Amino acid sequence: MSTKQLNHLIELLRLHPPPFIFVHDPLHSRPSPSAYLHNSLRNSTSQSVSARIDCNSCFTSKTLFHAIINEVTSCLPDLNIKGKATSWSNGHVSKWDRSLDSFVEALKAAYDETKGIRGTRKNANLILLFENVERLKETLPALIVPLTRLDELGTFVPPLFLGPEFDFLKTHIPISTIFISSAPWCEISPSIGTSTEPYMLSIASQSKQDTVSYLISLFPVAVVGSSTCRPNSDAYHPILKPLYSTFLGVLYDACTPYTIDPDDLAHLAYAMWPGFIRPVLEDWWAAEQDLEGCDEKETGEDEPLSSNEQHQRKLQEQRVLPPDSAIPLLIRHFLVSFHTSFSPLHNRSISAKSFLDAQASQPSFRLSQRFSAPAMANINASLSTSPKKTGLGLDGNKDGSDLSASLSKQKRLLIVAAYISSFNPARTDLRMFGRVAEGVMKKGRARRAGGISTGKSLFGRKAAKVPQVLLGPNSFTLERLLAIYGALVVEHGDSHTDPMELEAGQVEVELTELIQLRLISRIGQHDRLDNNVTLKCHVGFEVAESFAREMKFNLSDLLWDPVS
Repeated sequence: MSTKQLNHLIELLRLHPPPFIFVHDPLHSRPSPSAYLHNSLRNSTSQSVSARIDCNSCFTSKTLFHAIINEVTSCLPDLNIKGKATSWSNGHVSKWDRSLDSFVEALKAAYDETKGIRGTRKNANLILLFENVERLKETLPALIVPLTRLDELGTFVPPLFLGPEFDFLKTHIPISTIFISSAPWCEISPSIGTSTEPYMLSIASQSKQDTVSYLISLFPVAVVGSSTCRPNSDAYHPILKPLYSTFLGVLYDACTPYTIDPDDLAHLAYAMWPGFIRPVLEDWWAAEQDLEGCDEKETGEDEPLSSNEQHQRKLQEQRVLPPDSAIPLLIRHFLVSFHTSFSPLHNRSISAKSFLDAQASQPSFRLSQRFSAPAMANINASLSTSPKKTGLGLDGNKDGSDLSASLSKQKRLLIVAAYISSFNPARTDLRMFGRVAEGVMKKGRARRAGGISTGKSLFGRKAAKVPQVLLGPNSFTLERLLAIYGALVVEHGDSHTDPMELEAGQVEVELTELIQLRLISRIGQHDRLDNNVTLKCHVGFEVAESFAREMKFNLSDLLWDPVS
């Protein structure tokens, strides 16, 4: 949210507020413009009377009138002895919620009453903030024009024939109506030209810095209810706040292709932050256990333990931030599982609390163990080594046994499909994976030598073709990979599955994780994942063959140019 724009609007409201202002907020900025304006006007010295009305809860004209009056007078509806709801009442105005004229009279009386209670100046401005005004277009379209012209309806001028001696009857309530909507004014304004032209203000989209600053202001995350509802209170230790800002920057970059809504990011940060920081907490908890064991040995059984203050001080000394060089390891560990957890959390198919409970039950690791010198040497070597040279991705084991233990069956089958896509010509897919009318894959296909010719020799005869396995992997499209993967699932999966029933979203999530592990690389545009993406497999034949052998089929039977 551009606070500079709203600060200019607040200055305008303090000096000379226009009768009608329209604020266009297409991205639902946080904090909301209505809350920011309402709190600023309440705390200002202009002594304005402001009221904030949410149009989402106003389904009828009666509920809208009651919401406005209750906000102006700060009246809290209650139930009387007979069980009926009570509302604001005035002896001079009765049945004020029946029509627009009676409501305007009640608004004048409520305005005078509020001025007397608060002790504001005589000509204090009445500012009405309506948020989510796009709902009025559906529920109460007939009231849009009267609400924009409340300043005129709140003015009473005595007839001219009464003469100037009756000018004391002239009354005017300085009402300023502010509409805040995610839809533009041209979509909300009625077709008839009876509404006044508003003072327009369009809220600029939030930058990454503004969004991250807003999310940092929510640290620690507020939880409704008791403190025991928080899965891990140590994750919100004040010393971790600098690391929390780093986490928010990584989360914002990862979520940018899907959403930048501050509410969605706050929901995801609350669910994912404890898992991100848990390796650090594991070090804290291990150090605390070692400290308690040392205290027991030093004091002995007969001597009293150290005071609680000294014990707490020692515990606080153990709680330190990890070194800056260890933060990339936390980020890498977080991004590997991000795409798997993003979809259910963003779609709200699982609550944040349920996700945290499931995450807390899973084992984790200590950052100090992974950050030791030998471990970091292996990580740096795997990150600096080109996958094209090793042919194994992040795994250095030639037969892929260690890599197989860390990958699910679906991911291993996807790697085999990627290997076939890289080393088989695209024109051979129909012959290799075609099915006859009965739905059975063809058997006994003729196969000829593949590879690329080196040209003619000096004696005019055609030279031998170089096998494709020696030339390296070719690139392939995502559409072709999904087709070959579907054929492999039908033939060698857990059961005979219809390829049309394969969840493309789940396959893309698994493919993204394989890309992050650098077993498959993305060629060309890196900000899109559709059927036009070009990929390349970096797994060697030994690893792909071991995966195929685990799933009870021979990889060489599916290769156009088999490895001898």
